[in-house]
Amino acid sequence: MKLSDRAYTFFKWFCIICLPAVGWWIGEVGADIGIQNVAKVVKFIDATGTLLGIIVGVSDFNFKRENIVYTEPKNGDTE
Repeated sequence: MKLSDRAYTFFKWFCIICLPAVGWWIGEVGADIGIQNVAKVVKFIDATGTLLGIIVGVSDFNFKRENIVYTEPKNGDTE
């Protein structure tokens, strides 16, 4: 599965920044603002973030595997 650059950037931001922040916020204030089953809601948000993170990671792996660039060593490089 490959994602477009725009989708990859969005999901990466969404998985790394947005979902953990929302999950933490719900865990902290959820009961105070009337959300029932706060633990289940936070668990769902965290699981969704993990699933999307895996999808983004697989897409990144596939992209890198298909776009390996081989270059000649520069003068003086031993590797």
